[in-house]
Amino acid sequence: MAEDIRHRAEEIFGPGYDVEITGIYPFYAGLIAGLLRDQNICFAAAVTAVFGLIWLSIRSLPLAIICMVPNLLPIVFCLGVMGWFGISVNMATAMILSVSIGIAVDSALHYAWRYRREVRAGQLPRQAMLITHATVGKACVFTHVVVVGGFWVLCLSEFLPTAYFGALIGVTMIGALACDLLLLPMLLLHFKPVYGKLGRA
Repeated sequence: MAEDIRHRAEEIFGPGYDVEITGIYPFYAGLIAGLLRDQNICFAAAVTAVFGLIWLSIRSLPLAIICMVPNLLPIVFCLGVMGWFGISVNMATAMILSVSIGIAVDSALHYAWRYRREVRAGQLPRQAMLITHATVGKACVFTHVVVVGGFWVLCLSEFLPTAYFGALIGVTMIGALACDLLLLPMLLLHFKPVYGKLGRA
């Protein structure tokens, strides 16, 4: 709309005038556009960096790809929640995607690492899954409870962007935990990724 107004004003005033659209609303529109652009760049960089580090850590490309799936789905869920409830992008919510994947990846990596170690130790896949669920799975639950509780404290803030940030991060972490304990085991059992050499834990 601002560009249409500017072009129309240039047509009316002619080439002897330089037209600039000012005011609070064009300023906010430009700010939000910049936030969305920066969010996309930061998210792409975060996904690339996280995937590369997972690949280097577990030394298996198929396993690294599988580990990324339960980390990306909760972010899609978070975006859906924002759209469903009409939560706009602002200074705080623009950081949710990059922050979420950086936190959620820990549990998936620990789970895949322990599962791979049990399989390489001679356990059958389903038995290895049960052992992983009983050890790393329990630790993932405790970790996510602490993380979600810590972020949901921000919901008490009277500054709405901060409250939305805490609430949405908490919701994303719950989704990440569900994917780590339900989706990730199914992907591992179904695709049976090739395991690389086992490095140090």
